[in-house]
Amino acid sequence: MSDKIKIESLGIYLPENTLSMEELLRSCRRRPRWDLERITGIRERRVAVGEYAIDLAVKAAQRALAMSRYTAADLDVILCTSISKHHAPAEFTFEPATAALVRRAIGAHGALVFDVVNACAGMLNGIWVMQGLIRAGAVRCGMVVSGEQNMPLAETAARQIRHSFDGQIASLTLGDCGAAVIIDRSDDERYGFHWLDLVTGAKHDHYCYSKPSPRGPGGMLITKARAFQKKGAEHFPFYLKQALDATGWTFDDVQHAIPHQVSVRAIGQGIKAVKRFLGCDVPDVFPCIAEKYANTTTTSHFLVLHDYMLQNKMQAGDNILLISGASGIVITHATLTLDDLPARYRARFGEEASSANDSTHPAIEVLRSKPRESVHHRRTRIESLGVSPPGRGWRSRSSLQHALTAGRACLAASHYNRADVRVLINCGVYRDGHVCEPAIASYIAHGLGLNIEFQGRRTTAFDLQNGGSGMLNAIQVLDAMLKSGEAQAGMVIASEINSDRHPDPSYPYPPSGAALLLDCAPRDGVGFGSFAFDTDDQEIDRCRGTVSLGRKRGRLLLHREPGLEDLYLAGLSRAVAAVLARDGLRPDQIDLVAPPQISQRFLCALPGAIGIGGERIIDLTHRLPDTLTTSMPLALQSEWGGPRTTAGKKGLLLACGSGITTGAAIYYF
Repeated sequence: MSDKIKIESLGIYLPENTLSMEELLRSCRRRPRWDLERITGIRERRVAVGEYAIDLAVKAAQRALAMSRYTAADLDVILCTSISKHHAPAEFTFEPATAALVRRAIGAHGALVFDVVNACAGMLNGIWVMQGLIRAGAVRCGMVVSGEQNMPLAETAARQIRHSFDGQIASLTLGDCGAAVIIDRSDDERYGFHWLDLVTGAKHDHYCYSKPSPRGPGGMLITKARAFQKKGAEHFPFYLKQALDATGWTFDDVQHAIPHQVSVRAIGQGIKAVKRFLGCDVPDVFPCIAEKYANTTTTSHFLVLHDYMLQNKMQAGDNILLISGASGIVITHATLTLDDLPARYRARFGEEASSANDSTHPAIEVLRSKPRESVHHRRTRIESLGVSPPGRGWRSRSSLQHALTAGRACLAASHYNRADVRVLINCGVYRDGHVCEPAIASYIAHGLGLNIEFQGRRTTAFDLQNGGSGMLNAIQVLDAMLKSGEAQAGMVIASEINSDRHPDPSYPYPPSGAALLLDCAPRDGVGFGSFAFDTDDQEIDRCRGTVSLGRKRGRLLLHREPGLEDLYLAGLSRAVAAVLARDGLRPDQIDLVAPPQISQRFLCALPGAIGIGGERIIDLTHRLPDTLTTSMPLALQSEWGGPRTTAGKKGLLLACGSGITTGAAIYYF
């Protein structure tokens, strides 16, 4: 069977309402003097009215299922890659993961869920993660989905732009869209993704960022557009040629080279940069639809696929080159060859089938093959561990400082140097300034000096979010990357802080940081065994973390209903039973349990829920409060190198978080 993955189905949802550039400019309190329609080439965009980011994602997901041979129940994993998590008016959601909301809406009740966030590279990053999970045999098929309601940023810019050189002007080039793809293994070596790679040049993380505005209500996007494009044009042609060379293609083999649809002008400038680098002309194979849809951020490449397939401009066998640049700076290239997806897409969503767009596609029996064995048979181990525990003063350090302290301690204890870290995954939830773009991982990579300039390197940094379960999700993802041969060493890192000047007194998590460096174990029998997660999405509304955008700089609001601990215990009972069964272990064979330090009551009730004696459970609640994503690593660090973590011992790592998601993993010391 092929080792390649393919796009099995595609779903695009475009809001019906349009807004012209002229109408948007007329809404500005201080209209820029630039003719943005002429400069950018953007004439109009779609605008969600009465719909939010989650609605766009769900409707795109439903359309992807409508043409798929899979049903929602067949999906093993759902990854949501939205930047704009505007799920309600004047509100930005950090938890639960948007993927959990999509799962509940489409009825994919058996799917693993988490969010992958990496600015405009998000969907391609999500497909890259999915590729690792499929190649490692962790999943068979899954959905990558994004709902981008970007217009709240444009509305803030219209209110707050002060002059024609204001950094928020780029927000006026945005549009709304939802996109979803179902990914599975290709049955034919000729079709699917041949090359998919992301590289983060974290030295340039300052060119574009988004967070609650300090000027007034709303979220803002600040972009140093000219410098950003200049730096991107300086480096992306090298990686473009690398993708072509690795695939064995020249430009003559490419039918469509799809760039990120930033603007008509930006695409033209990118083509010129490619010509300069190659020293020759290139074919006219660069689709551009920014004129009528504007910049739909993470969804833009797939909106092009939608548009060109419906216009009969793409056929089976076409070779596609995907080109993306995102804040961070993240440069991404992918090559793929289409199977019969265009014909199937036209049959389902073409004009002759337009009346059936929202109908239910009849389910067919799907023959599910067994997962392939991974490339590396050795387990993934924790090579080193570093922490930055809570201090006496809660605000003594920033979230980034805690992450860097933990990361440096982890690197200092490691046999690897900074250049060896191929993947950096940040799974922290709450961060300085409530920043939502770029990925916090890019700031961490910059601070740790992880290949921060491009120079032909391939270090990838991105965020993974799933509340308190994010740390264990990130470990599983990196485990898949190592087993599939995508990386030889990687780091999972997290930190938490409430950066509000006057924090809500009910916020319970003191600032902290934790980092784990993972690699393939040098000998058999050491490292991570199975993982198991349980998500009770019927209780999803009982645990939320949102930022209210109704005031300057935003305000973090947590909603934690009574009874959460009981839900966590019930979920852990199921997850632990599943993970023990997968590894053929009995509860009495576990020597050490590292749980999140949620409360003394929780830890006292844990033995009854999982069937493991309390004497084997790490309980630090007398001196270590719950620190969310960092809690389990902080507990593990207290035993690291001690008698309960010597060779031959077996550990159980636990996680609990919004969703309601609980997780368990076996670790062989």
